Amino acid sequence: MAEKNNVIIQDFGEETFEFLAGYKDKDGNVIKEFAIREITGVEEEAISKAGIRENGGKVVRTILEKCITRIGDITPKIGQGEWREIIQSLSVADQDYALLKIREATLGSEIEIEHKCPHCGASLKSIIDIDELNIIPFGGEEILEFELPKGYRDKQGTVHKLGKLRYPNGFDREVLDTVARKNIGTANTMLLTRCIVELGDVKVHDAIIRELSIKDREYLLNVLRENAYGVELETDITCSSCGEEFRSTLNMVNFL
Repeated sequence: MAEKNNVIIQDFGEETFEFLAGYKDKDGNVIKEFAIREITGVEEEAISKAGIRENGGKVVRTILEKCITRIGDITPKIGQGEWREIIQSLSVADQDYALLKIREATLGSEIEIEHKCPHCGASLKSIIDIDELNIIPFGGEEILEFELPKGYRDKQGTVHKLGKLRYPNGFDREVLDTVARKNIGTANTMLLTRCIVELGDVKVHDAIIRELSIKDREYLLNVLRENAYGVELETDITCSSCGEEFRSTLNMVNFL
C-alpha cells in the first residue's frame, strides 16, 4: 500500500483519502481514512430537492453521506440516521476536503469559477486547478483556549474571561447557512453559542453571547479564523478588463 500527499493507494486499486482531523467515534478513537465514489444523477436529483438546494450546508452533507462509501470500517449500512449524524459531526474543514476529492473524482481537477471585479464591476470567469488550492494542515488541537479582552460580567459582578472553543462542524453549517444570509450578526451569535464549550463557570446561551462586547465577539471569531485548517478558499484574481488584482473567496457548493 503506497501513500502520497495524504492519499492512500491500495494494492487492489481502491483509492482512499485521509481526513485532516478525522472522525472521533463513541470510544474516542480518531478515524482518518475514508473512501469515496463519484457523484451520479441520484445525487444531482437529491441536492435539487426543495429544502436542500436552498441550504449550502445541506447540499454538502447530502453529497457526502451518499458519496463517502466508508469511514474506516464504518459504512452507510449502520443506518441512514446514524450515518447522517457521523457526516454532520465532521468538521467543516474535513467536509470541504472530502467534497473536493469527490468533485475531482467526478469532474476532474479543473474548476470554472465566476467572479465580479470589485474595481470595475466586470463579470469574469477563471479556471482553477484543484491542485493549486492550498490545504492548511490540522494543528492537532480539537479545542482552542481563549482569554477574552473584556470578558462577560455576570449578575454577581464576576468577570469571566477564560474559556474554550471547538471548531464548527457540518451540522453547525446547516443550521447557520440560511441565518447568515439574512442576518450575519445573529449567525455570529449562534455560531459562538454553539462552539464555545466553556466560559468560566457560566452556562453559555444566546443571550450571554449577545451581551458580549463587539471586541470580545470579534476576538473569538478571530481565534477560529487564525486557527482554521482545511481547503484555503481564497484565491488571487487579475481582472481581464481593468487589470486590477483582487482576492476572491470561493464557495465549495459552486465547485459542483
